[in-house]
Amino acid sequence: MDEDKIVVVGGYIGCGKTTWICQQIALKETAFPSSYKKILYLKAGTEQVQIDQKRISVDFATVKVFCDRQEVEFLNELESADIAYIELDNNLGLGYIDKLLNDLPYYPVAILPPGC
Repeated sequence: MDEDKIVVVGGYIGCGKTTWICQQIALKETAFPSSYKKILYLKAGTEQVQIDQKRISVDFATVKVFCDRQEVEFLNELESADIAYIELDNNLGLGYIDKLLNDLPYYPVAILPPGC
């Protein structure tokens, strides 16, 4: 599996992780619509708070959105996806990703607040 297929995004609460992911999805859907037909999004570490999942599903109806309790379904869909975004809640580290992806390659992105 290609490293660029799975993008793991981390950062502080409110620093713009979801906004960055939305920008990336919009760019890919606009510039390369035939190359990115199956896009996945997993918000990890949220438990019951699903604001970011709602935003992605409302703004991008074709994106398959998953939450913590759907990790198995996410992994089952991963092989046939064109790209997948995993947004880490601030309480999760890369240990979570290593456990979830089980040595699958991924591209890490850190979003920092302005002024850092």
